[in-house]
Amino acid sequence: MKTASKLMQRLTGIAKVNLGLKRKQRRLYYEGAAINRAIPVGTPVRLTPGVTRTTLVPDADGKHSIIRRTIAGKEHGVIDIVNKTIHSLYRHTESVYFVLREGLIEILTSLTALQDRQQWQALAEKLKRGGKLTIASICSGGDILTRAIIDGLSKHVPAQLAYSCEADPAVGSMAVAHSPVWQDNPDAICYHLPLQQMLSQPLPRTDGIVASLPCTSLSSLAEADRRRRMSKARQDKALDDSASQALGEELPALKLALARLAQRNDTTVLAEVTERLERLERMATPNTATKPMDEVEKNSLFMGLYALASQSRPLFVVLENVHAALNDLSMKLLITWMQGLGYQFSYEVRCASDHGAMEQRPRLAALFTLPPISVELQVIPTRPANQVPLNALLQPVPDSAWSDMSKGIARGEAQLAKGNGFEVKQLTGDETRIGCIGAQYWRGYKTCVIVGEQGHRQITPLERARAMGWDEADQAQVIATIEREALGNRDSNGKTRRPRKHSRAGSELVGNAISPPMWRDIGSAIGAAIARTLATFNGQPQLSLAFDG
Repeated sequence: MKTASKLMQRLTGIAKVNLGLKRKQRRLYYEGAAINRAIPVGTPVRLTPGVTRTTLVPDADGKHSIIRRTIAGKEHGVIDIVNKTIHSLYRHTESVYFVLREGLIEILTSLTALQDRQQWQALAEKLKRGGKLTIASICSGGDILTRAIIDGLSKHVPAQLAYSCEADPAVGSMAVAHSPVWQDNPDAICYHLPLQQMLSQPLPRTDGIVASLPCTSLSSLAEADRRRRMSKARQDKALDDSASQALGEELPALKLALARLAQRNDTTVLAEVTERLERLERMATPNTATKPMDEVEKNSLFMGLYALASQSRPLFVVLENVHAALNDLSMKLLITWMQGLGYQFSYEVRCASDHGAMEQRPRLAALFTLPPISVELQVIPTRPANQVPLNALLQPVPDSAWSDMSKGIARGEAQLAKGNGFEVKQLTGDETRIGCIGAQYWRGYKTCVIVGEQGHRQITPLERARAMGWDEADQAQVIATIEREALGNRDSNGKTRRPRKHSRAGSELVGNAISPPMWRDIGSAIGAAIARTLATFNGQPQLSLAFDG
């Protein structure tokens, strides 16, 4: 409240003004006593045009000035500017907002731009008082991703975790107990609720959101399965005219529901949007009686992420997933809706091995940012290639871990020759770069096994974590997870099941696809962009950004 009142004291007036024409060009014209309280009459001003924000600031060499006009004995200031630059910027704009501050006049195309400016000013004031950038973590497993992003941000601006949302209590509890990000932020809140239910809670507003939504239904295997189902459906029965008509009727209803969702955060409206999206996908995929539960969960999570972003309006949203997510309908709708909120979207598919890790796992880094943040993910520098052989990362395992997999491998190769299945990559331990441990669809590898004198064995969760570049603190989280068997010996309903030999629960629970070095570099790029924006706020340095330590 203190920050908000301080911000409002700096304002001398806000006015919505319709744009007119003069000599067939757009004309910026506004008069009022409030102008004189912002910039005195007769003062030369410099015009700095922008698509969403144009500014007028006092400048002795300025080409424009505040004109004096007396009405009913009161002195008014007048702004009257007509030129080609203004016309090109506002030729398709009917009205603008004049925001008058002491020593500054801003011309904004919407009040959303004003809210964004106030959010930036509040962040600058918070950091100046010793506060930190706040982050919300959504479905990010054991918060390995969140910790990497925060570590990268902290190279340029101080950052901390505000709250986390984990629907699975085992995942959330394990992260709170063992993840260093929770040890560094003891006041953070962990919600053991589905994202849709969490939205009904009074959530603190955060400056950023880090999300890693489940990729089960977004992987290449899931995409191949959907294609097979769609192909079979087309052979059985093509989309008829009635289905096409129903599809056309459903789209306007979905758009109306989205408009209502953008106006207010309501779990009922969110449920309606999710239901209509499911109906839309069923229409697009005929003769599929039921949709797998992971796809239903995926759609509701994407919708929930959009609802959370529209409610809290963070400065940036980071989304990690498989690269096949770009082809998913829910992802495409999320991009469209976020752009409708004013966010800029950028993405890059990067490999962990590009950042010094041993494993070559391609992952999608999707980034939504509010102007004026500009982050070029494509130009983030890479790191030297890993030179440590796999043997140096291996740990001792019991004899029971070894078995003869040669027959299974031969059957897999036979299926691969027929166009089915995936190759099993056999490793000797001398490799410095290895394929994706588990599933590397873009290279055709289904899994990686180590070949030794005793036969074959799977790579353990701890070895996998080392191959992804996890540090000792992250590896300790894997060890604690394996010891508790928090996920490996339970089914989806929480019932105990027989533990698998060398369960991969550790890697599944704490983010098996996350390469901390890669995401630290991405977090650092975001932090640098935020620091640049804060340093040039209002056209002059307002904050000392000496956080690089």
